[in-house]
Amino acid sequence: MDRLVLKEFLPYYNQDLHAKTAIDSVHSLMNSSTQPFQSLFDFKQHSFSKYPENIVMQNAINCYVTKLHNNKNSFSKRKEEVLKKIDSTSEDASNVFSKKIKHGRDVFVHSLNNVIYEGVKDSEKKKVTLHVLEHVPFSLGKHLKQKCKNTVLYSDLLIHQAIENSDICFVGAHSICHNGVICKPGSVSVLDISKEKGIPCYIVAHSFHYDRRGKTLQALSHEHDTEQGHDINTVLEFVPREKVRNIICDFGVFPYDYIHEEILAHNKWMFLL
Repeated sequence: MDRLVLKEFLPYYNQDLHAKTAIDSVHSLMNSSTQPFQSLFDFKQHSFSKYPENIVMQNAINCYVTKLHNNKNSFSKRKEEVLKKIDSTSEDASNVFSKKIKHGRDVFVHSLNNVIYEGVKDSEKKKVTLHVLEHVPFSLGKHLKQKCKNTVLYSDLLIHQAIENSDICFVGAHSICHNGVICKPGSVSVLDISKEKGIPCYIVAHSFHYDRRGKTLQALSHEHDTEQGHDINTVLEFVPREKVRNIICDFGVFPYDYIHEEILAHNKWMFLL
């Protein structure tokens, strides 16, 4: 799957890869430092500042910090625990998402993330037809079609037709905030059109995408070519909470207004830092 997407796109659809790389890096840094905790917090400050849009990475580092003791055995143990937690969280969310895709259905997917990519991998066996828009200049729809031959690719301008041809819609979230979700461009239109057509629509993300402090809002941008250069990872769209109906995550399907309580119940450490 990863080979189909250019290296610069990887964090844009799969923040988990960046998060796990950060955990490997901070673990190596602490093992080689005479002041490991100072190195840890310097690394954390630098990473949070450089990658404000990657909430999965930020949550992974915060998760690593919790229950950490000042010895190398603890550093290694905590590293393995966090890496496994990222993988299991993503896998659980993909499984919940996959169960919502019924045999023989027409499914519209948008704002692709790794949970959606993994969740549709057996869609051909279910005789499901995937409907997806081609994102210019990112070509994520084209990459999905390379992965799943049962994909119908539409121009962005044919969004109404793509949704009308579907029985259910799924939108991948970049982050889940206290007042809405952040997704890839076009997501507001998907939610509005699906509601107008009476088609169920779900936001999809695992719980490491939860942004309690709204940090990803600060990185939000509608431009992909600025004076500072080309950075696709900040080309995102804010979806207000009133437009979000239900969210699929690693521990089930919940109305948006309940997702914060569920995340607190399953990931108390997110509310400690």
